[in-house]
Formats: sequence, C-alpha cells, structure tokens
Amino acid sequence: MNGTSVVTLLAIAAGGFVFCTKCYATKYKLSRQSGHKLYLPALGTGFVLSPLAWFSLTASYWACDATASTYCIPASEELNNFAFAIHMLFWGWLAAALCNKLPKARTKALSRELKKNDFDATCLYASQTFKPIAITLESRKVYVGMIIDTPAPESDYLTFLPAYSGYRSSGPLSFVLVNDYEQELEKLLEGDENTHLQDLVITVPTGKVLTLHIYNDHLYQQLRG
Repeated sequence: MNGTSVVTLLAIAAGGFVFCTKCYATKYKLSRQSGHKLYLPALGTGFVLSPLAWFSLTASYWACDATASTYCIPASEELNNFAFAIHMLFWGWLAAALCNKLPKARTKALSRELKKNDFDATCLYASQTFKPIAITLESRKVYVGMIIDTPAPESDYLTFLPAYSGYRSSGPLSFVLVNDYEQELEKLLEGDENTHLQDLVITVPTGKVLTLHIYNDHLYQQLRG
C-alpha cells in the first residue's frame, strides 16, 4: 500500500469517526467501545460517506476549471489528499448534524442503548417515571433519592438528590434508614436563597454501587413492621 492509499484510508476513517462520535444513533453505542470495535465501524461509515466527498471534491475542481478563478490552487497529489480529507471531515460532520435533526433522535438512541444494561435501564426507568431509587454502596451505606440527570452510557458516575440515607445492618443486611433530608428539600422547593441543588446532590461511581432498585416506601414500611 503506497503513501497515497494510506492517507486516503486515514481520511475515510477520520470522516467516519466524526460521524460516529457526533451522531446520536451511533455515539452512545460506541461510547464504551475501544480498539477494533470502535475503528472498524468508523472505517465502514467512512466508506459510505466517501462517494459524497469524492463528488464534492470533483465538483470543486470542475468549478475552478470552469471559472478559471485566480483563487484556485493548481492541483497536486498532496493537495488532492489534503482536500479529500477536509471533504471527508465536512461530510462526516454534516451527515451527523442532519441525522440529529430527526424527531427525538437523541432520546430514542439513548433509550435504546441504556435498555441493553440492567443498571442503566433501571436508572432510565426511574428518571422517566420520576420514581425514587434505593442504592447500596460497597461501604454498606444506603441512599434513597431521585435521579436528577438522565444517565449517559459513557458516564461512570450516578448523580442523585437524596431523600433518605442509612446503612445495611450487619448479619441480615437489613435496609435501615436513619437520616432524612426533608427539611433541606422543602427549603429547595420553596426557593430558599441559601439552599442550592448542587449543595445537596450526591455523585457516586457506578463501580461502587452493589445494588440499585426502585424504592417502594409502602413495602419498606411493611418489612420494618
């Protein structure tokens, strides 16, 4: 493979990579991929976009020849390779932007990807239905609260607004809630200028979460009784 072929292949891969990382339909799917699982889809997408780049590049050369403009630079192999790379990057960006204009493109792509993972699916369900979650950390600390941001596949953290906190008891590992944040939450809802959302939210690494489920207060009270 000569130098020109390598440069062309890299340009095709770069254009495909721009599309795959910008388009909602592919970015969430590839966000957790690396190595060949990331580069091969980018290269395949680039080959799909390459005819558009060749067409626009050829059209630009034709326009220069037709107008005999003094602003046109004489074509050379190096210039042709550079120009093709620019056209590939442009079409990768433009195609992604057009795909993202489709109705609910981000919501559909994000929902489809999150449903592939039980942890993410539960977070998505809680976020969409405004239901509280209960989580247990490696330290046996437990929290009950509301997810404040729709989780993203590329994120390794979970952010929520706590309503209660407690611990798992030793032995039976019962779910024990000892602290509630009702007063602080009421201040937040009433618009207290000294209480801010970012002062209350908690962010934990998902790798430190042992269990996560929808919190049912009625069931919790029954089990306590």
